[in-house]
Amino acid sequence: MGFKSRPSEIISLRYGHMFIFKPLNTRNVFLMKKVLFTSLFLACAAMGLSSCMNGDYDANPNANNGTTNPLANNGGGGSGGGGGGTGGGSGPGTAAKGEIRFRLNGSSNVTFTGSNYTIVGTTDPLISGGNTGTTGSTTINVFILNYTGPGTYAFTGTSATSTHGTYTISPFGSSDDTYNTATGTPTGTGQVVVTSDANNELVGTFSFTAYNSTGGKTDVTSGSFDVVKM
Repeated sequence: MGFKSRPSEIISLRYGHMFIFKPLNTRNVFLMKKVLFTSLFLACAAMGLSSCMNGDYDANPNANNGTTNPLANNGGGGSGGGGGGTGGGSGPGTAAKGEIRFRLNGSSNVTFTGSNYTIVGTTDPLISGGNTGTTGSTTINVFILNYTGPGTYAFTGTSATSTHGTYTISPFGSSDDTYNTATGTPTGTGQVVVTSDANNELVGTFSFTAYNSTGGKTDVTSGSFDVVKM
């Protein structure tokens, strides 16, 4: 059989049949590759966009958007100082029963447990608390002269028997260092507020600035007490 093929065709005679194979057009191959690449690119882009669509975010880093807020600090950094103990930026909190709490010199929160009050004379309460450590002890006292019940009492006296507040540091093997609103140099200031007096239990707040005998100063702020009569 006289069959003349073109150079671009391949003829195969097998089992009595004739097969003609035509190589793919190079232009068609290029177009197929381009279509395949474009499809893969669009699929990847769609997946990436879908993973990012987790809802709108509030520009406020503290906002709760229902998902992780990328503007928030979600870990790594430490937290600020908490209430109670010593140091930290928060206040000392409110005293529980048997406690006196206060902030000392604006930097340390102090809690004295096992605190109480006694009656001086017939009516005047002396509120006391303290703590003993490895190097010495510290105590705080608030005395109210001419006590008549819940109310505000100012530290304006200049004698040891007037209404006053004291903070004393007693190092082992050394003399006491006492800061007294009444007898320090100069005279200090402050007040105590009794908010409840019932069933031999006094509850209230206090604050004062006191000096020692050489002019050293100590500040007691954000004080509170909940003490039972001894």
